[in-house]
Amino acid sequence: MNNKEKGKLIKDLMVESLEDAYNAQLKKSSLKSAKFVECFGNNLYREFCENELDSSEPKLAVQKVKDDGSGKQSGEWLLDIVIKKEFEIADPDKKQSKANLVKDVLWAIESESSTSIKEMAKDFGKLVVINAENYVYLNGVDQKTIENVNAYIKRRIETVEDIMDKIGERFIGKNLYYGFWPKPGSSNWSENYWDNLSIKDLKSRIKLFELSEEEMKLEEI
Repeated sequence: MNNKEKGKLIKDLMVESLEDAYNAQLKKSSLKSAKFVECFGNNLYREFCENELDSSEPKLAVQKVKDDGSGKQSGEWLLDIVIKKEFEIADPDKKQSKANLVKDVLWAIESESSTSIKEMAKDFGKLVVINAENYVYLNGVDQKTIENVNAYIKRRIETVEDIMDKIGERFIGKNLYYGFWPKPGSSNWSENYWDNLSIKDLKSRIKLFELSEEEMKLEEI
């Protein structure tokens, strides 16, 4: 699979995950967001890692929403979603005392529903400092019209490209994807986004960009 095909699949998984979370019909916006992240982690793992013929099978770490929709249950490791490889270590004096230690991060993923630059800086900054093979950042949007969504995306892409001008060398040889998804809950036009737009309209707001190493620019997939 080449990079273009890989990016297209990731975008398709964003759409699939949005549909999964939307159809779960959860009441709280925070649970809807968590469900989207959980579904994206599960779907990504299914497509890229589930059938790896490797003695060190990748492990998925992601927070889950309880089956009855009453809350969340733990599962994260450092980031919102991590797919990692581990190996076992033991205490030489207590052979029965064993633990797993992370040796590689295959996928490092952060998702932030807030549209604020402060929240983006906090969460995207986590991807900047972690060593992984693949990075995905999922940035929420909540603008009323497609025109306003696109204007926001244009501004945020300019910000990310400015970041790449300063520290982009640390992503050389890696794959960085920057996505946008429609957040649930109150929007900046004072209505519940998911309750006032159709699933078709919500899906139309999903965008994905890939970092081009040559120019350190984000290119839409």
